[in-house]
Amino acid sequence: MEHDRVRARDGAGIRALRRSFIGPGVVLVLATGVVVAAALTYPDRSNLALHAYLVLIGFLVLWLVAGALSQAFPSGGPTAIELALRRKRLAPATLREIERIELAISLSTGSGLDPNSQLRLLLRQLAAQRLSAHHNVDLESDPARAKILVGDQLWAAITGESRSVNPKAVGVPMEELRQAVNELESI
Repeated sequence: MEHDRVRARDGAGIRALRRSFIGPGVVLVLATGVVVAAALTYPDRSNLALHAYLVLIGFLVLWLVAGALSQAFPSGGPTAIELALRRKRLAPATLREIERIELAISLSTGSGLDPNSQLRLLLRQLAAQRLSAHHNVDLESDPARAKILVGDQLWAAITGESRSVNPKAVGVPMEELRQAVNELESI
């Protein structure tokens, strides 16, 4: 049984090696025809055609050696360069989440009309997650301790205490948003 598998693998390797000779063989046959035709048509330049033919044969030998080596020692997978050049694809769920965050930021920085802004809800979710992970504090059940940990300014941003509905209001300033994100990261 093992012998049959080895024989099949060796047979596949020999077939692949034969296939690697086809391309150079075709080129050699065509080049030989061109050199013979050139030598018969221009006998005074047959020396030049012969030199070009020898260079071509050298190239074909290198091509065959490279093909044989790549068959004998196949790569174990993509090279480090190929891996570095591959783009990492984001999962569709990740893209949707990024788009949702971008929309919340755009709407909140562009207009002050929405008192229950998506941005505030997003900041609240992030604060709740950070408080739970780093301080074992639940934002909903222990708001007093949470307020102490996040600080007054971030607390006002995540609870909506700092903003009132004003149809003429501009959105959240980017500097205020940057500061809120920095405060979130320090929780």
